[in-house]
Amino acid sequence: MKIVDGVNYTNWSRKQFESLKKAKVNLVHVSVVYWEDTNETFKVFKKWEKYFHENKDLIIKIETVSDIKKAETEGKVGIILGWQNSAPINSDLELLECFFKQGLRVMQLTYNNQSDIATGCYEQNDSKITRFGKEVIKEMNRLGIAIDLSHINNESGLEAVELSKKPVCVSHSIPIFSKNSERNISTELMKAVASKGGILGLSLYPLHVKNGSDCTLNEYCKLIEETVSVMGIDHVGIGSDLCTDHPDSVLQWMRCGKWLKVSEETDNYFKKAIWPKPMSWFKEIGDIHNLIDGMRKYGFKNEEIEKLMGLNWIRYMETVLPK
Repeated sequence: MKIVDGVNYTNWSRKQFESLKKAKVNLVHVSVVYWEDTNETFKVFKKWEKYFHENKDLIIKIETVSDIKKAETEGKVGIILGWQNSAPINSDLELLECFFKQGLRVMQLTYNNQSDIATGCYEQNDSKITRFGKEVIKEMNRLGIAIDLSHINNESGLEAVELSKKPVCVSHSIPIFSKNSERNISTELMKAVASKGGILGLSLYPLHVKNGSDCTLNEYCKLIEETVSVMGIDHVGIGSDLCTDHPDSVLQWMRCGKWLKVSEETDNYFKKAIWPKPMSWFKEIGDIHNLIDGMRKYGFKNEEIEKLMGLNWIRYMETVLPK
């Protein structure tokens, strides 16, 4: 069975790459950017080139469709590099191609806040896709960079789906009908993404799901079933949003970035960031097999599980990435 994780922000090391291999994960979209600026991001890509060199027996960089097949042939874990923000291109369209040449293959249009491209999910007013954003979407289509609508506001997301000539993804989110949160995705946007051939990666991050850390495996399988009923079996996958081995300070940085000065008056959500307790059945990447077993017990057919666990993501990437 092919296993694909639609997004992962683990604190990477050889130990973690070995965990992916042991868990028989075929492909992972790795988040390498949140609030980094242009120069910091070039350094991030240099760090990843070192990872690929030092762990070439375990992992391989995915830049083309043929690389996906190569990873399978060589028995290695394919790593797709992506950003959860568009900040590093700094309103410079030419930088997008520069980072594409470095290996960028997935980019969120925004991370929670208003960006130069689109409106984030926590902004009150949605200005939709900006003039610059429309050019970015065209360029992402041309180059072969997947457009990720995670953390976006609803109207911006809907317009991005219409503007893009290629299918878009939502690498990690939960339907808003399951948990009413600005962070989660509307049924309207789910249907739009599916109608254009895109995919939603269901998040396993406790704060996204109904009942949080106490969400049971059966409840999560019910959520998968409900999502499939809206989008169809070919447009749903898993985007774990796993953040293994990071200290609380990293979560604080993810929430506050460089835009918020924390003080005594700051909302407690931002002031005291603590990683949530993981769900009992998904604490590390190897636990992905608990989800597979859970879906079987819930009543999903084997061919459905194969699509949900990996084939849908592979089909999507083969549609978007360069050949």
